[in-house]
Amino acid sequence: MGVPSYATAPDGRDWTKLPDDVTASILVLSNLGAFDILTEYQMVCKTWRRVFCNYPILWRTIDYADLQDSPFPCMKYRDYFRNEKCMEKMCRNAIDRSCGKLVDITLEGDYGTDDLLKYMTDSCSGIRRLTLDCCDITDEGLREVASKLPLLEDLVISDASLSHPSKTVEAIGQSCPLLKSFRWEKDLEINTKGLDDDYAKAISGTMHGLHHLSLFGFYLTDDALKEIIDCCPHLESLDLEYVCIKHFRIIRRGLEKKMRGRIKKLKLPSC
Repeated sequence: MGVPSYATAPDGRDWTKLPDDVTASILVLSNLGAFDILTEYQMVCKTWRRVFCNYPILWRTIDYADLQDSPFPCMKYRDYFRNEKCMEKMCRNAIDRSCGKLVDITLEGDYGTDDLLKYMTDSCSGIRRLTLDCCDITDEGLREVASKLPLLEDLVISDASLSHPSKTVEAIGQSCPLLKSFRWEKDLEINTKGLDDDYAKAISGTMHGLHHLSLFGFYLTDDALKEIIDCCPHLESLDLEYVCIKHFRIIRRGLEKKMRGRIKKLKLPSC
């Protein structure tokens, strides 16, 4: 079998003959996904497999989002996506290969469990960006790993089935003093039967260093919003487009003027 086309340079030179460190640098610039590496690219040749196994720099970013829409080269890999145990095993493999150098990780789906989060934070203490999208996590599990993420700067939580989310967010804010960006997507539909002010207070009470905040699916009072504005003085962007504010008419006076005068990128709710 000849060398695959993606293993050769435009002038026909064989990339598999390059020194390992040079190959690693090229592969880093190629922005290959962790799933594609584990299922395809490490099978190209012995050189590439050796590099993928021995160079943690290739595993500083692990992104398992949107795999369902990926054009997999072989139908059998769709079975990996449907099998939670296979996906978790692959993610643990990628974490192991990072040798503790993992910086940015995105998990999506039911395989993102408390056990996986614990394994990740026990192995890697320098994570700066974490995205949890529709993961099967609990309040207890998330609070436990929060204490092991002292360098976290960017956090996204989307559609998580948390029973006490305000307490969990408060624990995150207390454990992650460097947090600068927080996106929280709570519900697809806003429930106006119960206020979410306790969530906002958890943010304003612990996340004073935020530069970017995005909330989705919340029902807040203007007082709760004012607390966020007053307690997060470094905010540069605030996305409230999919938030419902009770007594919104008050925002249209002094508070809105204050937000527009201080926050560079502001999206206000429509209700």
